[in-house]
Amino acid sequence: MAHTVVRAGAAAAALTLVSMLFIGSFLGALHDPAPHGLPVGVAGPPAAARHLDAAFAQRLPGAFTVSAYSSVAAADQAIADRDADAVLVPGPSGQRLLIAGAAGRFVTEAVTTAFTAEAAASGQRLTVTDIRPAPPGDPNGITGLFFFIGIALPSAAFGIVLAVLLGRRSPDPARPRTPGWPARLAALACFSALAGAAATWVSDGIVGALPGAPAALFGIGALTAFAVSSACHAAWRLASAPLAAFLVLLFIPVGVPAAGGPFGSAFVTSWYAHLGSALPAGAALPAIRDVVSFDGHALAAPLLVLCLWAGISAVLCVLPAPPRPRRAAPASATGTPATVA
Repeated sequence: MAHTVVRAGAAAAALTLVSMLFIGSFLGALHDPAPHGLPVGVAGPPAAARHLDAAFAQRLPGAFTVSAYSSVAAADQAIADRDADAVLVPGPSGQRLLIAGAAGRFVTEAVTTAFTAEAAASGQRLTVTDIRPAPPGDPNGITGLFFFIGIALPSAAFGIVLAVLLGRRSPDPARPRTPGWPARLAALACFSALAGAAATWVSDGIVGALPGAPAALFGIGALTAFAVSSACHAAWRLASAPLAAFLVLLFIPVGVPAAGGPFGSAFVTSWYAHLGSALPAGAALPAIRDVVSFDGHALAAPLLVLCLWAGISAVLCVLPAPPRPRRAAPASATGTPATVA
């Protein structure tokens, strides 16, 4: 009875810590979002960019990073390439602000509010033009977040379940050998392809929230599923529940808020955003946005992170797992304990 109470208490304490991690990570990162270094620009001479940078530094220190672009065409390209979230175009009859609604409602609201206030302070009229609108089924830019969570959670579960079902190699040569690493990787790859196809079909084909690039979206979804499932599978095989649980907590309650959740990484404290960019969520979320709304620009860094997780995890899946120790069976009728492999 005492042993049961101790185990129940330990479980309660562990789950309380998990709850604290969820709450602390999400609220700590997202409860008071403010922009940090949002890239914006001016289509004009460098002096105009320096003037705007000084004005923002006085009113909103650290919120924006201002660059100069030689022409309106260069400004358009900078937004398409994800180098800038908004560019100011001065003109004789007023100012025009180019924005990308697909960058997310919180980004566009932050830049529009700041530039509108600056234009009012200088007595200028400001016109806002959205040159990269958000998908019609996702005006708030949060579908990518649900796309990732809908893939990551089942993928982590599948990786762990596959490891449990196949088991770790037994030291008893008489026992049948579990499937080798080619079968494991094939199972993980098949699941990942299925998960990516299902998520793409629902998000694009049924709901229409992430339209326009089903092949690329499938690729991001499948790669994310393989990275998460193979990492959790390798963790369970090599170190059982503790390491696998750590990865699940790292991928979801740490990774999602560190990536900025629905706000974006520019609204999270810099050190936390840097951590998030090295995790699957911090790579998958901007990759989803890029393939759907920005023609696949700025994909190099997110794809590198996902490929590193997938590649390293696949290598770890190939490594032989530690032997499963023998455990003592209950004593037989004669009082002699039996040994079970």
